[in-house]
Amino acid sequence: MWIGIGLTLAVLFSALLYRADRSNRHMHPALRVGLGLLRLGVLTLLLVLLWRPAIRTIEQLEEPPVVVVLQDLSASIDAEHESWADSLGALTRGLGALAGGRVDVKVLGFGSELVELQKLDGADVLGGADSAAFNHVTTDLYAGLEGMRSRWGGANLSAVILATDGRVNRGRDPEAWGAGLGAPLLAIALGNPEEKEGLRIDALLHNDVAGLGNKYPVEILIGANRLNGQSGTLTLSGSGLPSQRVEFTCPEAGTIPPFRLMVEGVKPGLQKININVTVGEMSRTRSAYIEIIENRKRVLLTARAPHPDRGAVARALAGAEHYEIVQLGSEDLTALNPADFDAVFFIGPESGDTEAADFLKGCLERHVAVGILGGPATDWNLLSSMGIGMELQGVTGRAADKPTDQLTFDPRGAVNPGFPHFALPAELDAILAEVPPTTAPFGEINWGLGHAPLLFQRLGHLATEHPLLTCFHWGESPAALMLGEGFWRWRTVGHLQTGSHEAFDAIWRRVVGYLTSDESVERFRIDAPRMVAEDEPVRLKARVYDATFAPALGADIRLELQDEDGHSFNYNFSAASTGASTGYLLDMGRLPRGAYTWRAESPGHVSKTGGFQVTPIEVEASGSPADHAMLARLTAARGGALFSPDQRVALLAHIAALPTLTPMITPIEHTSDLIEKKWLLALLLVLLTLEWSIRRYTGAY
Repeated sequence: MWIGIGLTLAVLFSALLYRADRSNRHMHPALRVGLGLLRLGVLTLLLVLLWRPAIRTIEQLEEPPVVVVLQDLSASIDAEHESWADSLGALTRGLGALAGGRVDVKVLGFGSELVELQKLDGADVLGGADSAAFNHVTTDLYAGLEGMRSRWGGANLSAVILATDGRVNRGRDPEAWGAGLGAPLLAIALGNPEEKEGLRIDALLHNDVAGLGNKYPVEILIGANRLNGQSGTLTLSGSGLPSQRVEFTCPEAGTIPPFRLMVEGVKPGLQKININVTVGEMSRTRSAYIEIIENRKRVLLTARAPHPDRGAVARALAGAEHYEIVQLGSEDLTALNPADFDAVFFIGPESGDTEAADFLKGCLERHVAVGILGGPATDWNLLSSMGIGMELQGVTGRAADKPTDQLTFDPRGAVNPGFPHFALPAELDAILAEVPPTTAPFGEINWGLGHAPLLFQRLGHLATEHPLLTCFHWGESPAALMLGEGFWRWRTVGHLQTGSHEAFDAIWRRVVGYLTSDESVERFRIDAPRMVAEDEPVRLKARVYDATFAPALGADIRLELQDEDGHSFNYNFSAASTGASTGYLLDMGRLPRGAYTWRAESPGHVSKTGGFQVTPIEVEASGSPADHAMLARLTAARGGALFSPDQRVALLAHIAALPTLTPMITPIEHTSDLIEKKWLLALLLVLLTLEWSIRRYTGAY
């Protein structure tokens, strides 16, 4: 409506100007009509611009088809296909020539990590200076597929070509990869799927840490293919170690039994052992490093019979480097000296277990730290008479040959936040609320004032203030007392809930650490790994405390690293704060395989020394056959096909026939205001100038 009114006014104004205005009557009628139409056009254009009209244009955007080549960069590829880099270059050039040369070819490499390839072992793949090689020590096909999907899953993907031998030794099962690509997955089956004659060291199992002068076991697992009946030799050697030699024969059927050798820790520091296996002309070598320490704490776990609680504590302490765990039955205690141990944990002792009772008395006389892991069968009267500082009334122990009815109750644990000596992980209390309960003797319990509860009893979902696990001093011996048995289930269920044993293990590691700790507290601490795989970064953590044992800020911590050849490298820790704890971090990245020693210093604090070993990963040289059957299943489930390395022409023809090998046309709509067009201003000026010039020429104003 408003447009009609505006146009009507423009017509009236133009008519009045050139028909009613007497100053224009001397003009020829046709000229007056022409000038009126000219003025009408200007006014109409101005009226239209007042409503800000928009211009809509549609652009056709063409996205070329994308073909992704996912190349396995593991060392096993180069061992069987020396010229594959050149073949891959020819394949990518053939792909780029498809669809009239409008195919966008992307080449990614996978193994230990996902990388973009320009050159491969010096051969042109896509052109460029960046070069990669078949040197990855592990193969994670699932991560390679997932990384490819995250980069190119949303593009105009026409096909994915996977070039690999199917050997997977890291990550998830690639057949579980279910991400939809909208394009077929094709595979080039590299490697040899047939089992060939070969020798390998499948595993070298050993302690990470051993005590000086102690013997530790080394277990070697040997694998042999098609070597039936042949004789072999296994040799163990090392610096300062006597050479050990074992002869064996490869069996006609089955596997070679594992070999178990005992090695003595002869010198503090990293002790290198070399394993050599020889069968005929084939030889395999593997090395390992064990840290030999002098100040390791010896912890004895004893029970009258095998008990799962003892096993749970042993596994919790086994992951800590400063403990040597000994597990024995009560009948073996008579030949031992309590002074040979830093802490002794008893399951019980039960009534009638005289060996355990006598050994407990010896521990108290020699001020050895003691842990009592009690339960309904424990002789609580004996412990009370020995001054444990706790009395259980109304419930007695039971002899093994005369079981009596024993009233019990089932408490869970609840963390005491006010425990004065150390703290437990924050997430532990929530885990303990959901784990199975322990079994504890029922009765009236009188606790002495010296018991500091670490865990309270939780009945159902109600946390009480009755102790379940306490720390105290038994005479002059530091001690711990657990009232209930069956807490081994806590470790199992906690792992199901969190995927880790760390929360449970922290209980016993910190209890034992408290019982065996020295009075002095170190103000400068370094947490360093002992063993690092060659595909992992080396990271160290440091903590510095002031005179009040509060975390020190702004400390200058320097570290000197030395390799086996005597070359030195200097590093500095950087301050890092995570949550409520403040510390220092050093990330040295990946280092070449070998043994390293380090010395860290912080001004005003005692220096620290240590060492670690960067161990080789030899799974790619295991000699296992290529898994072409897995590749066939993987491609068939994703609309693809399997090709051999010499079927490059057939592969290119297959891709050329794919319906997905077409450009993607995407219409893109653009809108713009008409008033923004500069040529409109020029048009208005030209029209007005033309009208003014004609009027001036004819003598009008």
